[in-house]
Amino acid sequence: MNRKILIVLIFTVLFGFSISSVYAQNDSRLAELDRIEKEIDTKQQMNPDEMPALVRKAHIQNLIRKYNESLAILDALVKASDVTEENKRVYRAKAKQNKEFVSILSENLGVSVVSPPAGDDPPADAPQTGNGGTQKPEVKPPGKSVGETKPVKTPETGTGGATGGDTAKPTKAPPQISSSKNEFENAIKPLVDRAQRLAADAIADSNRGEFDPQRVGGDYNDMLNLVIPQSILGDQDVDLVSLEPFRYLPETARTDKQIGSSASTTASTSAIDKPGFASFLGFAIENGFVEQNVQDTVLTLSTSPIALFSLTEKDSVKAYNNYPFFNKIGLSASFNINNENPLLANATRSQLREYSVRYRLFGDRSSRAPALQEIWDNEIAPKIRKLLLAEGELRANIQDVDYLRKLQLDTRKNFVDEFTVKLNDSTFKTLSAEDQKKELTNFILNFIKSRVYDQIRANPGEIPAEKVSIFRQSIKDLLEVQKKTVFEDVQEKLDKFFREPLGTFAYINHRDPLGNYSQFKFLAELNNGFFAPLKLTFNAGLSMYHKPNLMMNQKRIRDFDFALSFEGKKKVSYTESGDLSPITYSFTGRYQRLLENQTLAGRKADILKAQFLMNFPIFRGFSLPVSVTYSNATETERKQGVRVNFGIKLDTDKLFTMNNVKKLIP
Repeated sequence: MNRKILIVLIFTVLFGFSISSVYAQNDSRLAELDRIEKEIDTKQQMNPDEMPALVRKAHIQNLIRKYNESLAILDALVKASDVTEENKRVYRAKAKQNKEFVSILSENLGVSVVSPPAGDDPPADAPQTGNGGTQKPEVKPPGKSVGETKPVKTPETGTGGATGGDTAKPTKAPPQISSSKNEFENAIKPLVDRAQRLAADAIADSNRGEFDPQRVGGDYNDMLNLVIPQSILGDQDVDLVSLEPFRYLPETARTDKQIGSSASTTASTSAIDKPGFASFLGFAIENGFVEQNVQDTVLTLSTSPIALFSLTEKDSVKAYNNYPFFNKIGLSASFNINNENPLLANATRSQLREYSVRYRLFGDRSSRAPALQEIWDNEIAPKIRKLLLAEGELRANIQDVDYLRKLQLDTRKNFVDEFTVKLNDSTFKTLSAEDQKKELTNFILNFIKSRVYDQIRANPGEIPAEKVSIFRQSIKDLLEVQKKTVFEDVQEKLDKFFREPLGTFAYINHRDPLGNYSQFKFLAELNNGFFAPLKLTFNAGLSMYHKPNLMMNQKRIRDFDFALSFEGKKKVSYTESGDLSPITYSFTGRYQRLLENQTLAGRKADILKAQFLMNFPIFRGFSLPVSVTYSNATETERKQGVRVNFGIKLDTDKLFTMNNVKKLIP
């Protein structure tokens, strides 16, 4: 071949390659610009006036950061040689408009205008094509020139300058990530939830042919925002960014539980039985007074079989949902109290007053109920995490530390690549759907532990002490936002959740001196009826003697009764922060038809009761009920009268919830 022709061909190929590289670079810039503008549009739809001051500040700072990123790309496009003059005019106009927005936002925030990066380098999140392949350039720390940038160590490349000018120190290949089991045992619950959700979504998208690696990269960044504070501050302090203890706050707002003895006992503070019951342990002491003379004192203990399963499971929600039959059962026993004995010494068979078994027919008010967990996972938690992570200061603090920023950038690409390989592995595809999700979740958690958590823990000197202090203070500040948002959202969603009807069947075995008998009752509660916002509770029951005494005019059917109660509630300010327990007040009417009294002199067959009850929350699950009851007769006397009852009750479900929340709220 002629030498001149060969030279021309070589120059033609090189020229074509350079032109295609320029176009590829501009295409990547335009794609990144489009992504940033979509993020800006999304953030501008949020109303800053509705945000707490701390979140509003972080939101505006984030908008300014995004505008500056777009300005850097626009500047690079204007300087590009292959862009037409007409397009350059469009880019200049857009840049001018964005600068005005930055100026306005900075003025609202009360800070000086933050200038975008100089030159034609794209921002930290924009792709850049070069000899090293697609990678994200580092953001230069303010006040430092390129030559002054401190080299940082990463697990992938060793030591290298931020500009890539230094030769990377060769290191051994990173360890292979296992997926057979979860090796990140101390991963916080929000991180595990996020990993499980990413695994499930990626599998579903892959099966539809819609798998998007960019989305995986975005989810990876969000997960790192969760694990990096844990890596820096330690496992003990990381609860500050965990929402898990708040998940059970709705338990403190429940008013549907029967903690005391049944309405049939004269010591009971309530003339109606409620359909709910304690999942772990309920404790109550109730006293009944007639004309200032002690009439009756009863100790009641209540629980549910689900408490036994919860003791063997670390995750109480998992235990609750794995044994749905047992979480529907409530058990209780009431004992007569002999004041001469220690309190719990009265809980003997000889002192047994009654015992009961309840079975929930429909509805579930537990904080561990699937319906409430779904509301939490889909509506409450995502909103709060968005405020904390996407709009909060954690992300900005991570980007301000060279080592963390470089670690995040370097591991993100590796994660996306290895995640994609795992998802498309032929052996992986033969697994069942459940096993695929489990393996992919283990891979995500193990990758984060090996490549991020362990690396940060092994190199504490890479993060300056002042930055650690800033992290700690930022998380404490964000906790205040978290608390406020959680309480507002939980209470708003509870109104909807607690409107659902609740129904229970109850069997009560009464040990009575005049004859033992069994009582069968249907208990229901409605919150969304004609009388809303008052809550309506309804009882209907039938009693049967075990061995009727004909000498006392007893028949097999002892009695039947109906009760109706209207309950209201009022929020209180004297309870501890996070305790949603309200003061409740109720008006109850009860009718009982006692068949054996129909023909007995001095007794009344139709017994009517009217009661006013108030229940005051005291401290972490403790409450004080006080009631006044008028009746036209008793079961053994025709005499009408007024009875005053009071007691003290403890619901350990609420106690455990408040103890966990108090770990976050001093």
